[in-house]
Amino acid sequence: MSDELTVAEMRLVAQRERWRQDKVAQRAAKLAAEQAVAGAPADGVLERMPAGLSQIRRWVRTATDLYLDGKMTSARLAEVRRSAGTVGDLYRVGADLSKAEAAQRAADAQERMADVLAQVEHGGAAVVLLERLRNGLTDGPRRPLPGRSRSLMPPESASS
Repeated sequence: MSDELTVAEMRLVAQRERWRQDKVAQRAAKLAAEQAVAGAPADGVLERMPAGLSQIRRWVRTATDLYLDGKMTSARLAEVRRSAGTVGDLYRVGADLSKAEAAQRAADAQERMADVLAQVEHGGAAVVLLERLRNGLTDGPRRPLPGRSRSLMPPESASS
């Protein structure tokens, strides 16, 4: 047996290659047609992303219906869902920030109430002194406490 192909075998190889190329072209045409249908559905195009959570929910449901009807690709539906999820995350972060601001306001109000109660309980002069002490510890130069006076001679006892 020789390694060379006969004319009949070469014709068969050429015919198989033509069939393969025809199949590739058919698949590409089918994919292009599906993408054209998904990109522009016959009974309506998916509108732009709306503002507001309820409208976004409705928009995602519409996109899901278009996908289930075969009028939208799964990649496009995934992008719709990702966009809606991002907006949902932004709303969640905004709500967390609002909660943190409310907690900060409550803590400030509680601190003011404690100051007022301290004024009532200890009198105004004591509170002013306490505030000066607090401010003196955090602001300005610090001075050491005055030292005790020490004498070299022991004090005389009163029994002499």
